Amino acid sequence: MTERCKTCRWWDREGRLDTNGRCRRHAPLAAADGYSRSAEWLVTAATDWCGEWQPVPATEARG
Repeated sequence: MTERCKTCRWWDREGRLDTNGRCRRHAPLAAADGYSRSAEWLVTAATDWCGEWQPVPATEARG
């Protein structure tokens, strides 16, 4: 299995395509646009890799 975001237990894809998703390995990052404050998960490409990859457990298999 290739150790990429797309196959990591912490990654959730965005939309119908598997090209981008959000990494949920760590807490969301603070974001401020001058008008409001929020926290957002880090957006990554499906082909990215960070070194903290873990396989998706069989009990959490994605369909």
